[in-house]
Amino acid sequence: MGNLANRLFQLPGFQQQLDDLTVVSVSRQFPALNATTPRPVPDWEYLILCATILSRSKVSDHRSAALRIAQTALCDLQASSGLAAAATVILDTLHNAPAIALAAAKGLIPEAYLDAYPTPLRCDWLRRNLDHSLLDHNGGLIRLNAFQHGFLTTAAQCSRLSISAPTSAGKSFIVRKWLQHLYCDGKIRVAVYVVPTRALIQQVHFDLLEDFRHNQLSDVHILTMPFAAPPDRRCVYVLTQERLHILLNHSPSNLNIDLFIVDEAQKVGDDARGVLLEQVIDQVQHSCPRARCIYISPMSANPSALMTAADKACGAQEVSFEEVTVNQNLLLASETSVPRQWQLDLRTKDKALPLGTILLKYSPAQVSKRLPFIAHALGGDEGGNLIYVNIPSDAEKVARQLADLIGADAPSPCTELEQLTRLVKTAIHKDYVLADVLPYGIAFHYGNIPQLIRNEVESLFKAGIIKYLVCTSTLIEGVNLPAKSLFLRAPKRGRTKDMTEADFWNLAGRAGRLGKEFQGNIICVDPRLWKPPTTRKTYDITRTSDNVLANTEEFIQFLSGQVEKPISFSKAAADYTSSYLMDAYLRDGTLAKSPVGPRWEQSVLLRLDSALAQIAEGIRLPPELLRRNVGVNPIAMNSLLGYFETYEKSLWELIPCLPENDNAAASYTAVITRIAKYLTGDPVGRSYSYAILVVNWMRGYPLPRIIADRVRYNEDHDRPYKIDSLIRETMADIEQYARFRFPHYVASYIDVLRHFFTSRRLEKEAAAIPDIGIMLEFGASQKTQLSLMSLGLSRTSAIAISEFIADDSLSENECLEWLSVSKWKSRTLSAVIRLETERILAAHRQ
Repeated sequence: MGNLANRLFQLPGFQQQLDDLTVVSVSRQFPALNATTPRPVPDWEYLILCATILSRSKVSDHRSAALRIAQTALCDLQASSGLAAAATVILDTLHNAPAIALAAAKGLIPEAYLDAYPTPLRCDWLRRNLDHSLLDHNGGLIRLNAFQHGFLTTAAQCSRLSISAPTSAGKSFIVRKWLQHLYCDGKIRVAVYVVPTRALIQQVHFDLLEDFRHNQLSDVHILTMPFAAPPDRRCVYVLTQERLHILLNHSPSNLNIDLFIVDEAQKVGDDARGVLLEQVIDQVQHSCPRARCIYISPMSANPSALMTAADKACGAQEVSFEEVTVNQNLLLASETSVPRQWQLDLRTKDKALPLGTILLKYSPAQVSKRLPFIAHALGGDEGGNLIYVNIPSDAEKVARQLADLIGADAPSPCTELEQLTRLVKTAIHKDYVLADVLPYGIAFHYGNIPQLIRNEVESLFKAGIIKYLVCTSTLIEGVNLPAKSLFLRAPKRGRTKDMTEADFWNLAGRAGRLGKEFQGNIICVDPRLWKPPTTRKTYDITRTSDNVLANTEEFIQFLSGQVEKPISFSKAAADYTSSYLMDAYLRDGTLAKSPVGPRWEQSVLLRLDSALAQIAEGIRLPPELLRRNVGVNPIAMNSLLGYFETYEKSLWELIPCLPENDNAAASYTAVITRIAKYLTGDPVGRSYSYAILVVNWMRGYPLPRIIADRVRYNEDHDRPYKIDSLIRETMADIEQYARFRFPHYVASYIDVLRHFFTSRRLEKEAAAIPDIGIMLEFGASQKTQLSLMSLGLSRTSAIAISEFIADDSLSENECLEWLSVSKWKSRTLSAVIRLETERILAAHRQ
């Protein structure tokens, strides 16, 4: 069958028929498209025969062509019932059950489509169904695609596995199902699930709650905070690498991890955070050598690169899968010489197929209008339109341009949009741009927006209530936000960083909703300006630490203090790599025995050993303290210790206050200034404003109050400001400074200070140092608020609900009990907050 499929696929006649069919399939999605040539009529008898053969091939391109033929046949309004039945058989052969379910939901095939199958085809269907299904513990069958079936087969045979597949392959789904089966069968007690962002913690948390409730796993707890669970408790930790690092370094030695899952594992190449991810993987394997390890990445050419020496010693395997489960179309939108007219072409691997032209409502006189105008012309009123921009201010501008373009044509906003608009005004600011554009069915989405708002925006977009969603690079970070069409123009990551081809295709993977659409579109505007990639391919995974060490001489100069800021890599990456290697050197006595050892020549390792040995001689801090503070230069920490040793004022002044203290602002101004001087080299001009922000954040102040304080400060000091910029900057400072940068360095400050006190036998002073890391991470200091967030509530909801709870020291179970018996629903809470709380309560009920 393979040779026949290959010969058939290469026939010029078939390729021409496939091109013609693809043009028809793509064009029918855009009512505004004016065809430049007549659309050919497909030769369905020939194409269905070809698709039947191609669907049985193992070659991705063959199966993708079969999928294209089948889904186009189903959507052909003139198709006969026999043609639809044949297309369904092809989809079933491709193990694409969601596409069949979608066809039934759209009325393209009858619900009882199997009744039209002759007996031999029914037998084939039954065999495929049994071969590619998972029996859950409630007796139901879960249909699997080819990738998911391959994963389960391989996972049952090995303890270390790296899997690579496109975004739409269902990687996270099958890993979660496998995880719950392991718990149902009593094969594991403790699992750790690492995700790249805090936003994904909540998403995975809720998905697992639903899975466990369905399988009556009431004794398995899902933990999202880096606190060790009791030794006898079955649990799943869902954490970022930062939270996992805290857990590993502050937990008892008996934290025995049975299953270790790393989602988006290719992010070992994500600059400084990539080094931290590599280090926590190393720590888990070192402390729990018997743990099963699963690494998940999209479209990797070398998934085995994620394997360490420990993995390979355990017989590690990999599962690679390139087949897409939803057809994706790469479209190029180019300006023509006719005013307001744009040409739309479909780009395949080796050619461009002209589809036709579109006429814009208005001329995009400013370049910034091109992206939203084309998105509106092609997206229409159907929804599912994602627009990618580089920075948050661009997201707000494009959303406003779209709102003005739609204008009076916008339908009256529904209840859900009105509720979200009210929440935005009360939870962020009455003049926030998002509140202005939501009534038009438009929203934007970037990383610094409060989680509850982002969650509701995503939910309404998936439901089709929000028609246009403007996004930044948050979308690349694993956020599960699939769409019908994705619009881009000269995309970057942030303001200046070029988007790699791997990032482009990872982003493009959001176009095409499995089970919601038969195909997805990536529309590239002004392609001559940026030359979008035209061929999907796999990409190599590279570690940040390897990129740093490849510049050995420059890194050793940085390591020894000869250069302060390297040229070939970022200072943050150099700092993280330095502390990672120092930890490995102090633990093993040589890098040759560390995870980096097998990857580098002996001569390089000897030079690094020599440099690390020289630094270690001058460091007067214990190794475990250095290990806890990955990413902080050991020499800088040693300098901070020297400062403490020569401090001549009261030593109590060195201790950060609790946030509720009246002197907290002055205390944190001094701490931030010391951190800047000895650990980071940052300018100290913003120390006071950062201190105010940090204190108010830890006190649990709502975001509107923090924004209002900044507005008042600017007005009191006659400082001009724009409210849009001030809101963005405040949210960015909270996420990037109060929740990330400051916690990272203040933890090092506190560790060095505590070591200084204990070495001087100043136990009273050491005991007075507060543990403020969790307060900073979650923006709360009350136990009740932290417990509400541990249940899965967003900070916005937790703080709002905590205002009605008298006791500020409730545990998670006590908070659940309060929510179950209290009349909190009758309080003055946003409808969105009530919905989130009800959803969390329902998920926790077993």
